[in-house]
Amino acid sequence: AGQAGTIFFDNDLSAQMGNNKVTRTSIDRYSIVVMAGIAAEAVVYDQAEGGASDEEVLVSFLVGLIPPWDEERVLNQARWSVLQSILLMSQHRASYDRLVKAMEAGKPLGDCVKAIEDALPQVLPATVTAEKRARGDPDAGAVSVTKAKGAKTPAVAARG
Repeated sequence: AGQAGTIFFDNDLSAQMGNNKVTRTSIDRYSIVVMAGIAAEAVVYDQAEGGASDEEVLVSFLVGLIPPWDEERVLNQARWSVLQSILLMSQHRASYDRLVKAMEAGKPLGDCVKAIEDALPQVLPATVTAEKRARGDPDAGAVSVTKAKGAKTPAVAARG
């Protein structure tokens, strides 16, 4: 069994925090990574029982910003982060599945990263979406949410 929680280090984020000037991009990136485990649990098992420590880390980070975030803004960021994680998983399910296999096999970090990279498509979905948006495609980046009969939770999938 694996250990719960997320270990995250980003040189840019650390430097920004040291200067009390954290960019929105860094906040979003950090939030998505921290909440990805909760999202994966929800997608794979239709519920997320773990993740309390990840939620605490995110809340602590956001209320520690200058100026600190209020409760509503923190909750909205957490929800958005989980949704973004789910969308990334739907676009990169093969990478996720390969990562799970590598982790289950007890592979070292480098092998886990390689498993993810090896399963990535030659052209990333975000690149395809950006190209479609540039051509004026109104469905570029659209998301569909469906709930199968008898399913506990809806399925989220990126379209276009």
